[in-house]
Amino acid sequence: MIQRQMSENILKLEFRARKIEEMRPKLRPGVKVIAAFYEDQEEYEAEILSELRHVDGFRVVFTEYGNEQVASLPCTPPLLIPAPCQ
Repeated sequence: MIQRQMSENILKLEFRARKIEEMRPKLRPGVKVIAAFYEDQEEYEAEILSELRHVDGFRVVFTEYGNEQVASLPCTPPLLIPAPCQ
């Protein structure tokens, strides 16, 4: 049972990683995204400020609050997801 759950979790993480890698070319400065804030892990709208290749992530600013943080990829929070078009 535990081995099955672990296998399912690995498959989910691999799927998420592939999806993020497909999105990576679209993730550039100025793009609006949804990112999890590190203090509460809640997701908020943010804007990419820059790509940080040395940590495989992005510096983002949360548009409502002005807080900045590094959002890492591929699978660990905070996870970047393109924000829906408005």
